[in-house]
Amino acid sequence: MVQRVVDTILPTGNWSLIVTVSIGLLLVYAINTVLHYVVTYYGHVLGTNIEVDMRQDLYEHIQQQSFSYFDNRETGKLITRLTSDLFEIAEVAHHGPEDIFITIFTLIGAFLLMLSVHVPLAIMTFILVPFIAVALGFFNKRMT
Repeated sequence: MVQRVVDTILPTGNWSLIVTVSIGLLLVYAINTVLHYVVTYYGHVLGTNIEVDMRQDLYEHIQQQSFSYFDNRETGKLITRLTSDLFEIAEVAHHGPEDIFITIFTLIGAFLLMLSVHVPLAIMTFILVPFIAVALGFFNKRMT
């Protein structure tokens, strides 16, 4: 967007259009900042609430175990494992959907931008995306 402003609007010398477009860009950046704040804040609030609920459920479950269960296992390792695994699950629970959402909209925006530049190349690129996604899933599964 900035490149188009610099390459097409600035050379015209139409200052009212330049100022209008500049204010529009400023508004887009302001809206982007506010939305980024909302996503970050509420994402972490959601993650914290998920973690608290899971932590309560897991501690209740552990407290219901028999004494022989704790005799056969090291309690410190159980608690360490519980807290570290719980943290990882909570991170995926609130960052996962956010990352998927951002990735989908980034792909859509990039595709639309590519369509405006060169249609055949954009379509060829878009045809390759599902194959790349399948390959990434396959190799990711094999590596883990």
